[in-house]
Amino acid sequence: MTKFDWEELEKTLLLGTGRHPLSQTLITSARILGINLDQSEEHILMDLALASSTLRRTALQFPCEELPLERDKTKQHQPCPPYFSKLLLVILEKDWIYVLEEFQRQLKKNNWSLPGHLAPPLFEKAVLEPSFWETVKPLLLPRFQWLILENPRWQQLHEGANDKGLSPQRFGILRTKEIVLANNPLLEIWDELSVIGQLKYLKVILDTPLAEDEAFLEACWNTKKKKVRQKLFEIWLNIPQSNLQTRKDHIFPKLIGKKKKIDLPDLSQEELEELKVLPLYLPFKGGLKANRLAQILAGTSWIVWKKELEITNENFAAWLGQQKWKEQIIIALLQIVSREKEPALRFMLFRYFHSWDEELPKNIDLLFKGISQEEFSRFSQWSFLQGVTILTYDDIYVRMSLTYKKPWPNQITFGFFKLVKQWLRESPKYWEGWHTMIIRHLSFFADPRQADRIRLAFQQDASWVLIEDELESFLKILNFRKQLYLEDNEE
Repeated sequence: MTKFDWEELEKTLLLGTGRHPLSQTLITSARILGINLDQSEEHILMDLALASSTLRRTALQFPCEELPLERDKTKQHQPCPPYFSKLLLVILEKDWIYVLEEFQRQLKKNNWSLPGHLAPPLFEKAVLEPSFWETVKPLLLPRFQWLILENPRWQQLHEGANDKGLSPQRFGILRTKEIVLANNPLLEIWDELSVIGQLKYLKVILDTPLAEDEAFLEACWNTKKKKVRQKLFEIWLNIPQSNLQTRKDHIFPKLIGKKKKIDLPDLSQEELEELKVLPLYLPFKGGLKANRLAQILAGTSWIVWKKELEITNENFAAWLGQQKWKEQIIIALLQIVSREKEPALRFMLFRYFHSWDEELPKNIDLLFKGISQEEFSRFSQWSFLQGVTILTYDDIYVRMSLTYKKPWPNQITFGFFKLVKQWLRESPKYWEGWHTMIIRHLSFFADPRQADRIRLAFQQDASWVLIEDELESFLKILNFRKQLYLEDNEE
């Protein structure tokens, strides 16, 4: 077992590497912790100091030498450069989750590994946020599997961790391995939980609802707790190809009247119970029967709509315009497209809302859930051709832009700024908070290697001074992200 020589480290820090070169003990410690030994002694010492601070703060034991040596036998990655490690610390401090994903892509592209002293802060954050664990797991495992066992707080992240004392965080981690493995122990403690406690677990399920969850939902459905039943119903709405969806598809033809008009359901109480229809589902508007209609429609599949109603791109707007229960139908279609990710339906709705002159539905963001980059580009280009203007938050293009959280193609980025330039020239006194929101949003998804080109475009147009503060903030983040691509620029 190799022990960390704290006294030797403190002595070297006090005297400096010029007067007291790194000892073999410290070099060995640096290697075990995954610190890049190809850099200067000053940089190695700085990384060691950071690592020692992490070890003390998290009460870790220094790892034995055999484990890292064993990992090195199959090591295929080079440690990332020191500047890259420092970028990660800034990303974590600012909680820039989307930049973290970008960091990982570049790490993988350059065939780099993460220095060992950066693993503890990632484990700490993962314990608190199960969804974050899914993001960083490829960075940490299997290389740092041994480190999980060194801190009791992190042991719930281990593949073989004991499932007793199931917390929402632990439950979320278990679900990443096997749904049934997580749901069964939750059922055992379900009746002992308060309403708030049950809602915490259901929120975890709602993040990744799957067909395997249906048995759990059935087991919990008879609860008398109104908020819990509402959340169970919401989860069911988001499960693709569920048994409940099949039952609602079967009932769908009964809702169609003359001239392909959808009408209120005339169903027995037994049928309503079989369809899991609530007395009132609060997110859906309307009276009792209208609300029931929306609940049933939202749980059906798009394929039965096409089959029974013969809907096409050409007749969709006209068909929808003649519907008495248009609001309930729109709510349901948005729920369907978010669950099924059906491109044709998504574009029909996007086109429809482009000419919409009212306030957008409250669940409009469901339209863009899971949208692909190809769809985002196509919808954006279509909007540009239609002469879209970015005047209000209720413009469908604006809402799509704010919702899309993936890298923007350069063509779309510059197309958006062209719209902003046009807007500034035509309405220089008009300014709303959403503009700040969308420019801030774009700072995380525009290609950072275009920063100089974008800055040049700003400098060549006097109108940009009207939004100078927003643009400076945008370019500051863009230039930070640009550092992730330094190796690309050198190639």
